[in-house]
Amino acid sequence: MNENVRVYDRVLNEILEELNEIDLVELKDFSKRLANGISEKGKVIIVYDCENEVPASSMYWACNMILSDINVQLTSYLDYLYYIAPYLEEANVIAFIDNERILNRLRETSNLLGHRLTVITSVKKREESAEFDSLHISYGTIFKNTFSRSVLSIMSIIYKASAKTKFKGRVERLGNEVEGIYEVVEDMLRYYRDDLYSIVSTPPDIVLTSTILKPHVKYAYSIDTPIVVFSEVRELPVNSHIHVFKTSLEDREYGELVKISMVRACKLYPIDLRTDPITAQLYALIILEAFKRIIELL
Repeated sequence: MNENVRVYDRVLNEILEELNEIDLVELKDFSKRLANGISEKGKVIIVYDCENEVPASSMYWACNMILSDINVQLTSYLDYLYYIAPYLEEANVIAFIDNERILNRLRETSNLLGHRLTVITSVKKREESAEFDSLHISYGTIFKNTFSRSVLSIMSIIYKASAKTKFKGRVERLGNEVEGIYEVVEDMLRYYRDDLYSIVSTPPDIVLTSTILKPHVKYAYSIDTPIVVFSEVRELPVNSHIHVFKTSLEDREYGELVKISMVRACKLYPIDLRTDPITAQLYALIILEAFKRIIELL
């Protein structure tokens, strides 16, 4: 058996096995609980630590696209503590935090300022601490935690939006797609196999992506890899190899990149996610996890 095929099948089977260990029923219950806690009054602040930018960003973009009447902001926990919290009289804070020290700081600040705090964390809530709502989600690995929390984020917004008439058809379709995502993972990974081989075998000089997928790309690439969103592209390095992660919304920008790449003698390696941008975040996470693991094995 070809070594690449053997490695790919191994990675595919590992990812499928790990996804099957995530309790989707529990996530649905947590999602409904989280949705009920999202207030439409005041500001919703989504806060994250260094390991939770992906699920926090997934919630932020889902909220912007199907709950646009809610005033939502995405920020790191430090920016919230120093630059945002002191100046808000009323806020609904949703925090993706796994560090107990940071969690205690958020709890103290929220109590002091009267902000409502909901935490998605692997830290178990102490019985005597009743000041905040805690959803304990811990599956033992960064990938399983990141994926399960991303599903939770998107499902909670879908449940919140389902009570509204705006975008009702899209919301219903998204709900069915997220709930059935495990059923399509194997076919999806096989569909993108050749594209993944291309990016695995060609280290990039730069990675280009959409704003919505940038946290997911950061999750997979080394810290010294330049990652640039389409809107920030000024020029492309001559004779460079460029990995591209995009949704169908960026077709126009990608078309311009193709023209520039021909002039600059660049080679583009695209991963093109032709799905709703909201669920594209979940598919991108799975594809990028496969990319990370193949790199480690080859």
